[in-house]
Amino acid sequence: MNNEEQILNELLALKVLMKQQSDMIQMFIPTKAPISFIAQQTGKSRHALRNYIMRNYEPERDFWKESGKIFVAQNVAIDLIKRSA
Repeated sequence: MNNEEQILNELLALKVLMKQQSDMIQMFIPTKAPISFIAQQTGKSRHALRNYIMRNYEPERDFWKESGKIFVAQNVAIDLIKRSA
């Protein structure tokens, strides 16, 4: 196997791993997550999360209200969980 084939094989393996990681994120973090889910994952209070979200994210795009609950988009949920790690 020459160097180019080895590089292509490694790139293909990396692509497969990235797809698996993406699938796992989709499985564990909902596409819309309530603040209570984020609070449970991070150990932060819902009040602190609500204030942070209101100050740092865009209404109707990043977060919205449904049935009296505040929901955030998946990318915001991932960002908030990463920040607390």
